[in-house]
Amino acid sequence: MFNRVWIIIITLWVGGSQVYGEVGRGGGEGVLPAGTQWEQEQEMAGEHGQRAFRPAGGGGGRRRRWRRSRRGRWIRRMLGLLKEWRAAQRAAAAQEVAPAGERSRLRGPEWERERRLPPVGWGSREEPTRNCGSPLYTAFRQQVGRPQGIPVMRAPRLVGIQVQLGVHPLQQFRAELYDLLRARPDAVLDLLDALCGSPWARSVVELSLSPLFRRAWGSLPDAIDAFFQAAGPDPVARQALAEQLARLIGSYLPPPQQRKFWLLGTDVVPVPRPYAQTLEDRSFVHVATPVGGVTPVGIGHQYSVVALLPEKGQAGDPAWVVPLGVRRVPSDEKATTVGAEQVVGLLEDRQQPFAGELCVQVADSNYSHANFLGRVGALPNAVQVVRSACNRVFYRALPAPVGKAPAGHPTWYGDRFDLKDTTTWGTPDEETTTTWTTKRGRLHQVQIQAWTNLLMRGKRGLPMHRYPFTLIRGEVRDAQGKLVFQRPLWLIVLGNRRGELTLLDAWESYRQRFDLEHYFRFGKQRLLLASYQTPVGEHEENWLMLVQLATVQLWLGRDLAGVRLRPWEKYLPVGPTPAATPSQVQRDWERIIRLIGTPASGPQPRGKSPGRSPGASPGRRPRLAVVKKTSRKGTPPPL
Repeated sequence: MFNRVWIIIITLWVGGSQVYGEVGRGGGEGVLPAGTQWEQEQEMAGEHGQRAFRPAGGGGGRRRRWRRSRRGRWIRRMLGLLKEWRAAQRAAAAQEVAPAGERSRLRGPEWERERRLPPVGWGSREEPTRNCGSPLYTAFRQQVGRPQGIPVMRAPRLVGIQVQLGVHPLQQFRAELYDLLRARPDAVLDLLDALCGSPWARSVVELSLSPLFRRAWGSLPDAIDAFFQAAGPDPVARQALAEQLARLIGSYLPPPQQRKFWLLGTDVVPVPRPYAQTLEDRSFVHVATPVGGVTPVGIGHQYSVVALLPEKGQAGDPAWVVPLGVRRVPSDEKATTVGAEQVVGLLEDRQQPFAGELCVQVADSNYSHANFLGRVGALPNAVQVVRSACNRVFYRALPAPVGKAPAGHPTWYGDRFDLKDTTTWGTPDEETTTTWTTKRGRLHQVQIQAWTNLLMRGKRGLPMHRYPFTLIRGEVRDAQGKLVFQRPLWLIVLGNRRGELTLLDAWESYRQRFDLEHYFRFGKQRLLLASYQTPVGEHEENWLMLVQLATVQLWLGRDLAGVRLRPWEKYLPVGPTPAATPSQVQRDWERIIRLIGTPASGPQPRGKSPGRSPGASPGRRPRLAVVKKTSRKGTPPPL
């Protein structure tokens, strides 16, 4: 049947081309063959606003009439369908594709017929795909049949697609988020889709070129502004919005299966804004630089992030992070103080799924001081696993006094435990060994030692003698017994339920903390986390929250994504994969949205805006100085 269709189309096409051969010489009726040089010149002339050239004899008009005729439309339609047929056969022979699920019914079947998203590749650098679920392709399948394995929604070189029937968690999350948004929910949801499906964008305004953003580019900053609106600076209202988003995200968190605790991570990410002279509350922040000998200092803002670190099924699984809260660190506060407030607010929220259960919080050495540990140490179900610097000095806990306590101030701290002096360590209370295999297959030996009931010095208002902790020392050696790292890793395990964790639990938990660094790198490179240039601080905070929601959407859609290999990525696995990486989900996001649909409505043009009234001028924004933190009390002086 396939060969007969080809013979019929080629015969009709050749016949039409021969007829045009007479028309081009001033003969009878005919048509120009598609794809000729004359047709390309006409299209280029039309794109540049020039007058199209017509050949002598009126061939252009006859060509258009023939293309609009019944036979011309049928031939062009069948040629396009045959190209899709050949591509589908090649894809079916190379891979096995799961059957496609039902389309989204959030807005009914009428909306699905009226609203069809354009194919992948319009305004992007990805390979273009065709919508094989169109009525023309459906009719063609009924005539010539469909081989086994061709998906209804096809993308080139897809590997490991898993489509589930019914309502997917991603659909439900998007519907609840749509109901939560108050102002311009349609534009905000389109912006989130454009952000999730545009890895090629290098600026925020380029997201308006995405086919998923169905509005003009002027609606993009309006959507960011409308995400949160309050009368003036209102931190209480923004905190209420952050709690609502955290509860919405928390309702989709899966409970741990392999480990007996929830794993959370806290860190701070800098957003450099050195040239934003009108942006308020800028200060000096840490900005990493690859150049040696240069002070890693920049000017901008800092944002504290608290995220869930999902457990991994096996070694080599992608580094997924689910951000639960994002808050800007003011210049008059410390990142550890803001991080402690976020952790306490999340763990004390009774509507979170981990409320009342054992939670392990991991952080780097910046959070190993009393300013952070003294604020979260009283949480009953939280255990802090933080890294310590190698030059710290701790103290052993004194035994409780027998009988009447001596007069004077009580003694809280005993013998010194100097991390640089091995003679003060004594014998470890617990010791174990494990192995660690790197990505290159090298096997290393890890020796872990632990000392219990140690104390650190506190400060006024944060008495750290109330919170004893366990100190862990980890050392990694290769197969020849040589040290892999120059310095050992010191970890502080603090909390009332720290005894429920083994040494391996604390070691593996802190190892997963580095997934936060991968998230920050992915957010800056692919989600434009630090690329939004705005003179308004509230809009920047809105953008960081939108990046948070975009990350959650990618995480929820990881089981719907397929691995879209590029021509130079032949080293990647070609078989079914249990979990896709964030980059792979972002490449396949447009196909996922066509599969599950969107609750957002399309744009409704209302004419041109009148704009500002004649003579109105907003004036020049004031230039603000950079805030420099000092040790003195009071308002820090400007730089």
